[in-house]
Amino acid sequence: MEAAPDEPAMERGSPEADGHLSRRQELAREVVLEIHALRVALDDALQTFGARVQGNLAGAARRLEEAALGESEAPLPSARALGGLLRDLRAVKLKPRKGRAKDLNRIDRVADELAELAGDG
Repeated sequence: MEAAPDEPAMERGSPEADGHLSRRQELAREVVLEIHALRVALDDALQTFGARVQGNLAGAARRLEEAALGESEAPLPSARALGGLLRDLRAVKLKPRKGRAKDLNRIDRVADELAELAGDG
């Protein structure tokens, strides 16, 4: 019997197949189930995080562009504030292939600053 890639294998004649699990086997199986649940939760959290940050970035860009073109009554932030944001944006050095949490934290911080400065904060 072949198990799916994300499920533990169960062989004939094993104590598990016969319904007799040792305490360690029971705990190992529970750990595996929790790992699978955590993977699903992580996927959901990453999607939600990505959508929120993307929304902050897109909204800030739209509001700043409208203000710069005079299409909005909202004033542009000060040159000092904009210069600081530009410096922060350029300082974000991502290594997407590494998937580092600190990279996500940097993006989140800058996106929050942008949203606040552009009038969404």
